[in-house]
Order: sequence, then structure tokens, then C-alpha cells
Amino acid sequence: MDKNIFKKTYEIDMDMVNKKPLIHWILAGNILPIVDKKADLKKLNVHTFSERGIQSMISKYPMISQIAGQKCASTVIEYMDKKQKPIILLYPTGNICIFSQNYESDMNPETYADLQQQLKLRQSWMQRIAKKK
Repeated sequence: MDKNIFKKTYEIDMDMVNKKPLIHWILAGNILPIVDKKADLKKLNVHTFSERGIQSMISKYPMISQIAGQKCASTVIEYMDKKQKPIILLYPTGNICIFSQNYESDMNPETYADLQQQLKLRQSWMQRIAKKK
């Protein structure tokens, strides 16, 4: 990863998520299990996400994973400003949750360019899904 791109990725443990109905995760406060390769395997690792993207991500996971692969279909990207404060969550569906009204100016040019590239990629996934229907 480029040192000048401020982002963090979260890979959702979709095997665990798919064992429960969607309402379970909504009632749990949008806390989802994440894959953390560095953590102790006996400990459940979770992260809280904005509900604006979770429901669509879970429901469209089977279709996106056929096109983009399981890892891409289960990865949420958190973009940060120059001070490394979270300002955007980008879901595999292309849904975006913005925490800063000035996100464009809050990001450095490299991070903003990465966001634009990732948005285009997700848009192409969703267009391919729409064509399959």
C-alpha cells in the first residue's frame, strides 16, 4: 500500500455473518465480525459499521462475490483525512458513508484518487450484476 494513501480495510467474516439472519446484525447495532489475521483465533474480532451500507452489502454479497471474488465482496474500506481521522466508509456495493462534509479537501490527492478508482471499480461490479438480471 502506498504510504500516502490513508485508508484501512476491514474484511467481514461473511461465513459467520451468513449463519444469522440480517435482522440479527441490525439489532446488534451493525457490529460485524471481521477477519483479523494478526489476532488470537479464539477471540471474536468485531467492528461497528454505519447501517447505511451494511444491509445492502450483506444482501448483495452472493452476487458481488461471483463477479469480484469473496474477499473483495466482503471488504469495507475506511478512508481517512490527513490527520488519519475516518471520514468515509466505502462498501463493496459502492454505497458510501461520509462523515465529513469537506471530505474532498480533507483527503490528500493520493487518497482521493484511490477513492475515485475504488468507486469506479464498484460501479463496474454493480453494472455487471444489473446486466445479469
